[in-house]
Amino acid sequence: MTADSVLKVEDLAKTLTLHTQGGMRIPVFAGVAFTVALVDYLPLVGPAGGGKSTLLRLLYADYLPDSGHIWVKHGGGWVDTVSAEPRELLAVRA
Repeated sequence: MTADSVLKVEDLAKTLTLHTQGGMRIPVFAGVAFTVALVDYLPLVGPAGGGKSTLLRLLYADYLPDSGHIWVKHGGGWVDTVSAEPRELLAVRA
């Protein structure tokens, strides 16, 4: 992670389960990795159904990934929001 990085995603994977469709599982994405530096804005583009909203929900920790890590710079260190305790996650969100 570089000095100006604020977010790092490593080997992220997510599958959604459609409970109203008999538990059908839909793989959304796998192996996603990227680093974000402090920027004014970062566009997230792609086709409908491509996983943009799911990625944002994962970054905000509304969803848990099937695998991978989401590192956020916080308080002079790095927090993995995938394994963070609830209180720590609330502090990161604030």
